[in-house]
Amino acid sequence: MPKSLNEAANAALPAVGFPLTRPADSIQDPCMMILNKPLPPEDLKLTDLKVSLPAHVVRDLETMSANTKQDISTLVETSLKMFIATHNDYLRRNKVP
Repeated sequence: MPKSLNEAANAALPAVGFPLTRPADSIQDPCMMILNKPLPPEDLKLTDLKVSLPAHVVRDLETMSANTKQDISTLVETSLKMFIATHNDYLRRNKVP
């Protein structure tokens, strides 16, 4: 029996020819790099940001936080990094490979 959903997905799709996930050490965080150069330490400093969100989004974040034992800040940071990585054109700079 597969140990995880990723293993189950990979086992169910052998014809794809490649795994659906990559090892954690092979994934580069595109938000931590600009044109393949590490960000300076001052850009890595945590900074507060206040936003207003619809109540259902806040409830979903609270539920996700409870289910994953990750704080809401981490969940929001992760989702924003994914959004930035896939919408790099909004920044008007070259997409990070």
